[in-house]
Amino acid sequence: MGIATTLKRHKLPIAVAGATAAAAATSMAVTHSFMARGMARKDRRAWSVRAHWEDVCEGRTRERHTFPSGSNQLTGYLYGQGSTRGLVVFAHGINHSHQAYMTQLMWLVDHGWAVFGYDATGCGESQGDSQVSLSQSLDDLDAALAYACANLAGDLPVLVMGHSWGGYAAAASPALGHKIAGAASLSGYRNPLLMLVETSGKTAGPGGVLLSPFVMANHVMAAGAHATLDAVDAINSSDVPMLITHGDHDAVIDIEGAAVIAARDAIREDGVEYHVFSGHDLGSHSGFLISEAANSYWALAQAEQQALFDRYGSDVPDAARNAYLSQWDRLRMCEPNEELMELLDDFFARCAKTATTKDTEPAL
Repeated sequence: MGIATTLKRHKLPIAVAGATAAAAATSMAVTHSFMARGMARKDRRAWSVRAHWEDVCEGRTRERHTFPSGSNQLTGYLYGQGSTRGLVVFAHGINHSHQAYMTQLMWLVDHGWAVFGYDATGCGESQGDSQVSLSQSLDDLDAALAYACANLAGDLPVLVMGHSWGGYAAAASPALGHKIAGAASLSGYRNPLLMLVETSGKTAGPGGVLLSPFVMANHVMAAGAHATLDAVDAINSSDVPMLITHGDHDAVIDIEGAAVIAARDAIREDGVEYHVFSGHDLGSHSGFLISEAANSYWALAQAEQQALFDRYGSDVPDAARNAYLSQWDRLRMCEPNEELMELLDDFFARCAKTATTKDTEPAL
């Protein structure tokens, strides 16, 4: 058989292989660009009407702390210095900083808890050119717990709370090996890979599903040691008490999809509690963090913001934006949901009591 005949016979397979490789390379490039935009560094949003430290600082103090996470230095603040009930380490959601949850954190402080709120990689006051990946929240929580347990907690029981991105980290925190008395996961996902598949489908439809393998591959390459850690496995491998909450109208993390709570049948029965918030507002991704009245007030602000965009497009004059920002009562906008806060307070109190009892029991 001559060389020409051999090449002719293999021409189609070679062409198909080349086209497949080109398509794969293009898909990886598209995926990398998509992920890079989604995980880009986020500082305080120009249109934010959330309450931050300056809105609650009167009569309060806080201590600034820095600690390493990978190659970056993260910044956190200790609130409620001198509190005796326990230390709550808080992991925030993606595209925010811990200050976006200031009213909830101050509620805990006002009820006797010390709180260590930190900004994750690529967020707020912390270093990092990007937020890296959907598992970076767990890497950063690992670093924050190591620092808090060694330098801040003293004899206090350490508890974990997280929302969304941080909710995954809180749910998976038992796998980190730190001495924690309990953890509360709010609107958390079970596994970064499951969350990526769900988000790809929502964002790009059927095409997004087809890109899922490339999205997952990009995640694994970008993420650290916890790239594929499943929160269900972390919970089941420990006896750390866990509170898992979710909204039944969550449009970000589907309560029957990638959410931790969706896997409750696979989670150990002992020591795990669940709470579902219902309704269009209180059942949304972040809606149950604030009161019903605050949700209504928030809707007014969002409607007025949209009216400005409808009028000016993306080029809203500074004067119009500043007038918009100045008219809202930020504390009213972020009034905590008492049902959630009392649920957390009760759960943390029981966890702290159990941990203290174990620490004081005589050795046999």
